[in-house]
Amino acid sequence: MKRLCDLLLPQFQSLDEWEEILSQVKQCKEDEMSAYEVYLALAQEYFPIPLHIVEAIFEKTPCLVHDYETYTMNCLIAYLNEHTPFETIKYLLDNSSRSFELANALIRKSLRADFMRFEVARDLIRYDPGLLAYCDNEGNMPIHECCLHCDSPTMVQLLVEEGLIFTDEWLPRNSDGMSAIDIALESDNVDGARVVLGILIHSYLEFPTKLEVISKFQVPAFKLIQILCV
Repeated sequence: MKRLCDLLLPQFQSLDEWEEILSQVKQCKEDEMSAYEVYLALAQEYFPIPLHIVEAIFEKTPCLVHDYETYTMNCLIAYLNEHTPFETIKYLLDNSSRSFELANALIRKSLRADFMRFEVARDLIRYDPGLLAYCDNEGNMPIHECCLHCDSPTMVQLLVEEGLIFTDEWLPRNSDGMSAIDIALESDNVDGARVVLGILIHSYLEFPTKLEVISKFQVPAFKLIQILCV
């Protein structure tokens, strides 16, 4: 009989292949499955792991659920897998005693240019809107961190929209008193900052004038105009 890891190495193409895995999982003793086998299951792309099999695997691997670092790694694999539905991500979050901490780790992986799963990120924020206002060790909320590099305008747009829905706050300040505009103005990515600043300013429900923005955020007029108008 093939080992479970050998069965999981090829890319699956059908539900029948997953049902074979389920039959193997049911024969496993508690905590007999390895973290590598769980990783292989969650990393399947062409035909992602069905939710009922995810549930069966983690019922058999309680030690992996309580190992936060390993569990976080597996959740990141699922979250970054472009074919994983959010219902699977939600199950993994609900299954953890540190769901907010885990969700925050996931959303922080969504803030750079190589992330493209914006609908899943939106679902994650709506799963726990408190993520929008949570500060990292540097005192930055997700909107601030996203504006450090200004390389994901779509994510900036999503964070602003969700922030207006859930917090009714346009641009919150971090622990240093800086807004996303302040941070974007300091970004080394000038081209990206120009796009991001346009999103930030135009997202305000009552569009401010340049003078209002300059006054509100205490930025040099020449710098704001240079970035927005070039």
